[in-house]
Amino acid sequence: MTDQQQTHQHGHRHGHGHDDAHMDWDVMAPLLELGAEVTSPIVDQAAVWLRERTEAAGLPKVRRLLDIGSGPGVGACQLARAFPEAEVVAVDGTPALLERTQARAAGLGLAERVRTHLADLPDGLATVGDADLIWSSMALHHIGDQESAVAGLGQALRP
Repeated sequence: MTDQQQTHQHGHRHGHGHDDAHMDWDVMAPLLELGAEVTSPIVDQAAVWLRERTEAAGLPKVRRLLDIGSGPGVGACQLARAFPEAEVVAVDGTPALLERTQARAAGLGLAERVRTHLADLPDGLATVGDADLIWSSMALHHIGDQESAVAGLGQALRP
């Protein structure tokens, strides 16, 4: 097994870990973006559903939203469009992907509301601050101690 393979709590290995020292992000990032763009209709639908449910429940408007394991920011920008009053914080452990997030947000006119935060998961979760809504798509399985990560995210949610 290579250094990029990760052991997960549920007992099997994946060979898709993000080992920045060995990853060619100029090649990998566009592939991640393409994959996210293919699933973007699902993310749009889920984001609208979430917004409608929070509004129907009479909850305060979402003002701060975390996208955990944001990758190149496709989802973070979609969330910013779905929650137009929210600051969206794209959280990832890969600087090259966060740079792509910033470029995407600027290109879509969302740079004022989409921020990036460099943090390794799950250890860096304590540094992201609190939020009204936390989103994570296709990232949790990269985290070894998933139970602890989810508990930490739960602590970051505002009441």
